[in-house]
Amino acid sequence: MRGSCCLPLALVLLLQVFSVASDGAEGPEKLNVIVILMDDLGWKDLGCTGSTFYETPNIDRLASRGVMFTRSYAAAPICSPTRASVLTGLYPARIGLTLPSGHDRVELLEARVQKRAYTKEEAKQAEEKPVRGGPDCQQAIQVASATRLSTKYPSIAKVFKANGYRTGHFGKWHLGPEPYSALDHGFDVDVPHGNTAGPPHPGHFGPWRDWADENGPQAKGRQVDDCLGDHAIAFIQENKDRPFLVNFWPFGVHLPFQADPELVKQFEAKADPEAGQRNPLYAAMIKHTDDAIGRLWKAVEEAGLADKTVVVFLSDNGGVTAGGGKPPGPKDKRITDNAPLRGEKGDVYEGGVRVPGFIVAPSVTAPGSRSDITFSSIDVLPTLAELCSLKDLPAVDGRSVAPAVAGKPMADRPFFMHYPHYGNWANGGDPAVTMVADGWKLIRFFFDGPEQAHRYELYQLTEDVGETHDLSQKQPERVAEMDRQIDDFLRETGAVLPQPNPEYRGP
Repeated sequence: MRGSCCLPLALVLLLQVFSVASDGAEGPEKLNVIVILMDDLGWKDLGCTGSTFYETPNIDRLASRGVMFTRSYAAAPICSPTRASVLTGLYPARIGLTLPSGHDRVELLEARVQKRAYTKEEAKQAEEKPVRGGPDCQQAIQVASATRLSTKYPSIAKVFKANGYRTGHFGKWHLGPEPYSALDHGFDVDVPHGNTAGPPHPGHFGPWRDWADENGPQAKGRQVDDCLGDHAIAFIQENKDRPFLVNFWPFGVHLPFQADPELVKQFEAKADPEAGQRNPLYAAMIKHTDDAIGRLWKAVEEAGLADKTVVVFLSDNGGVTAGGGKPPGPKDKRITDNAPLRGEKGDVYEGGVRVPGFIVAPSVTAPGSRSDITFSSIDVLPTLAELCSLKDLPAVDGRSVAPAVAGKPMADRPFFMHYPHYGNWANGGDPAVTMVADGWKLIRFFFDGPEQAHRYELYQLTEDVGETHDLSQKQPERVAEMDRQIDDFLRETGAVLPQPNPEYRGP
């Protein structure tokens, strides 16, 4: 049995889930489940989370049926680790998959410390990604992430299949090709059965060279999430008389930045050049995905399943602002705006990990409700297990927030994020681990201080959500206590840690 380390245990959850079951008695009708995991959607990129520029009427309408979590987190500031956490209920630190490396050629099932900070030439020879700079300009030797989600870990698909569900994955995977595909992790259907970091080649509009069902004339000009919607809708219609789990993981709004030119023009006409959110191309991409989600939910309603279907909505990391990747167009390099949050995708600051999140549970959720409880991607599996009264749940790091979904009070608990890498997306950053608890956030930057000691930043998020006032020097006792809990977390999860670089020679 795993130690507590402030982490919920499956035993507690199992007692909650199974206390309603009776031996030999036929249980209630099983609920269907749809898990929507957006790609790179920022925390206020929806109308229901504060955007006045982007148009998301379908997502907003769906959110109005359930509970919005005001403190919703991705388990990592980058995609693959968060996706793994949704599937397994485990922290990426435990899995060892802490980078978006599912498409890498090298197969690594476990994380390890790099032998040292490679130069670009040495990295190429070792078939690894080159790290920022060279061996003498980095204070830490970073961790080499796993590049595949091993099938030894729990799987949301396997748990639901064991409880009589038909399971389908539609959209981005990015956790490894066969034998680590969605099918290998227990899904009955996997569309498009790919492993790309973004949409299938060549982008958001078809035909797609690596999507067998959609590489012909019928796919010409089709938008990728709209096409995914067709496949997911067919799956729902085929299984409307039996319980199903649908992973609808759109490719929106990941680059390449592409959208219908006519739709872009509509947003150009309403864009305010002084506003933070003003990019018409990005707005059109969000609208494409919102339309696809609207069609999907309409199919659920037409099948008479709206009151029998649980929906979870999250994003895999924070929004991209003016950071890495190709700019979305020549007129304006700003993509979205996470203000007042600091940072973006790839950052350990709130802008990189705080995301929109809501749950719709028929006969449980009060429509239009809100919860301030911390909800993260590791909580998806145990929460759905309780809402759907599933049996035989494996041990997980997440905990069920079903009481909060029902409007009941819940005690909060610490949330941890281990990102032992130099930044690989935007402005970059240093290897770090963070803890959020009781409105406070501590960031430990590994070996980034004087004499390669750890460096700390402390923020009171309830008063300073933008992380502008570092209180670490004023609150040394709080730093020490939270750092002790970080040590417990790292030890309990078996996290692979960066090491001090003996070849460091200063900046």
